Amino acid sequence: MSETELIRVLSIETEAGDIQISLHRFARMHFDVTRICSLREALQEEVESSYDVLLLDLPHAETEALETVRIARQSAKRIPIIALTAPDQTDFCQKMLDAGATDYLVKGDFGHNGLAHCIRNALHRVKLEDALCRSESRFRTLYDSTVDAVMLLDEQSVFDCNEATLTVFGCASQEAFYLHLADLSPPEQPCGANSRTLADQKIAQALNEGNQHFDWVFERADTGASFPAEVMLSRTILESKPILQAVVRDLSERKLAEELTWRQTHFDGLTQLPNRQMFHERLKQGVEDSAGADMSLALFLIDIDRLKEINEHLGYDEGDSLLIEAARRIGASVRESDTVARLDGDEFAVILPEIAVPTNIERVAQKIIQALNQPYASGDETTRLSASIGIAFYPNDAVTIKELLYNAERAMYEAKNAGRNRFSYFAQPCDGPHNVASPDTTTG
Repeated sequence: MSETELIRVLSIETEAGDIQISLHRFARMHFDVTRICSLREALQEEVESSYDVLLLDLPHAETEALETVRIARQSAKRIPIIALTAPDQTDFCQKMLDAGATDYLVKGDFGHNGLAHCIRNALHRVKLEDALCRSESRFRTLYDSTVDAVMLLDEQSVFDCNEATLTVFGCASQEAFYLHLADLSPPEQPCGANSRTLADQKIAQALNEGNQHFDWVFERADTGASFPAEVMLSRTILESKPILQAVVRDLSERKLAEELTWRQTHFDGLTQLPNRQMFHERLKQGVEDSAGADMSLALFLIDIDRLKEINEHLGYDEGDSLLIEAARRIGASVRESDTVARLDGDEFAVILPEIAVPTNIERVAQKIIQALNQPYASGDETTRLSASIGIAFYPNDAVTIKELLYNAERAMYEAKNAGRNRFSYFAQPCDGPHNVASPDTTTG
């Protein structure tokens, strides 16, 4: 309050004397003073709404004096209470403050200026405390309302956390959570580093150098399940000591969404095989690896024969089921290190890297055709599929990926033109056609 603003004072006195005289003298100094002779009478009024400060003349007995302060504080929770004590009561002044008094004065030791100064100081202190409480309340609201885990920690362990932390880490109580960051982590991080050693490094760097932002893997306390997280360590000062605020954001849902998006981008929705984009990435990598290892790479382009006619006869749902089974059979016919992809509706591809003996490729092609030739149960009908396969080698048949794809496609059409249900190698113009029929051509 300003020096000219009227201050409403309630003085609860049991005796006249120094207090009354001082109040009479400073009543002209912008103080509106109301004098009541008993605490019981004062409690009948709306103290907090009617007055800005309470002067409380204490009884001589210590027990009664402390009880008087407590009762007064219950009725005046938000306004300052100044206790007026006898000279021989100063030995329990701290108890009065603990009981709820804002400040105290010894009767007979103050004049009207001293009392006015004490009242203004008490009002200023309460104003600051209210502002601090509001600030702390806003901070606590933000602290507890965020969905991220927020922790305060020193070099040793966590010593405070918000409610979201307990949810994120699956802890039953804050006390159970006051641990070192490494105690909330698996023994090692994905990079291979020991969690405790790496956590100590991050904490030391944040305390000495400033903010640290990094990815981390934690473990839930209730299930032991690990989860990926993003961690921000920020240095701050608390009670004159440097501490860290750690914000931990659980990335599980984001990672799942990213993985789903990545899978939708790179895999065929029907067969779950790599799609055209993933195929090109794998082919590029395979060509680079083959060039570095001085080994061959074989590329199969596989076209399912007469799929349009099958779809028209059986329906597209049955046609999709046949494609799913065809994809499974092709995958079962090659090595785990090979890539089987679906490029289009009826077109598949197989990348076979690190081919030491190109003649072995013929056996793989025959195996795929024979697997596809096996009967498929389609409702009450039995259906058979056949395929035309074109084969080209890197680097024998092509030195670029574009050329390799083009030559494998030419070989595939040669197989179709030769009667289907067979495979054909790419042949240089001077070599003439080079295609091989499946031993069983009844489905062609």
